[in-house]
Amino acid sequence: MEAESLNCEPVEELKGSPRRICLKARDHGSEQGILQAWLDYFPGALHRQSQTFRPDGSFAYFCTCEYDANLKLVRRATFLQGDPQTETLYAPHDEAGMQEAITVSATGQELERVITRQDAQGRVVECTNFSETGEAHLTAHYDDDGNVADGLVTLPDGTEIKLPVTPNPSYQVVTRDAEGNWTERRTPFATVYRTIEYY
Repeated sequence: MEAESLNCEPVEELKGSPRRICLKARDHGSEQGILQAWLDYFPGALHRQSQTFRPDGSFAYFCTCEYDANLKLVRRATFLQGDPQTETLYAPHDEAGMQEAITVSATGQELERVITRQDAQGRVVECTNFSETGEAHLTAHYDDDGNVADGLVTLPDGTEIKLPVTPNPSYQVVTRDAEGNWTERRTPFATVYRTIEYY
């Protein structure tokens, strides 16, 4: 799970009176360590700001995310020491479940294009990433009960990484805090830990 996944977690109305959220993620099959993002919580907000830190604890970048009236992500921008670094625009999913996200640099150069396909249940079944390093591809298949039966990531150099079988196509909540908000959940791609500070 890239830092983007942390910064742009779906808008969620939390229980209790949360003030600040810390998200940490560890990719399955990755040796890069834990990514961490901090964000302030504002119920129903269509804008979100966060700070992301590298696995070694050093500051990576500041991020803003914007959502439409349906709480779908439409724009993400990252900044390093106040200067815009990248901007990603998200097109809405079409009837076939396809979505395209294009990331450009501060000078307007296209850096990355990601095309994702979801099934009728909103589960990712295919994702292709086009960048300067080449093309990476992900596929995921589900059994009759909706569990992830198998998944495969193919890197630009041809390396294949098999995803672990996961008992929930979107996420599986493992633990919750005293307010009832989840504090650990697992996806087909990563384990996410969440700490919530309350007023």
